[in-house]
Amino acid sequence: MHGGIEFHGRLSRSDRRPANPGQYELLFQLFPKPTSQRVLWSETISGVDVRSGGFFDVVLGAINPIDAELFAQTPRWLGV
Repeated sequence: MHGGIEFHGRLSRSDRRPANPGQYELLFQLFPKPTSQRVLWSETISGVDVRSGGFFDVVLGAINPIDAELFAQTPRWLGV
């Protein structure tokens, strides 16, 4: 896959309130099923700018490229 996948998310605390603005290190992982422990792909992105309300934007695959074949057969599940 060339260029990566744009991903927009909202980071929240365990009590569901938005995370404080700042920079965070986030781990992204793709799984074959929602309950699977088997990781198909992963990438850690440091310095993710989280804005007011917990909102952030990243490009997945910019550090660790994602093989397009990973999506060829079935849906995948993203964990952050």
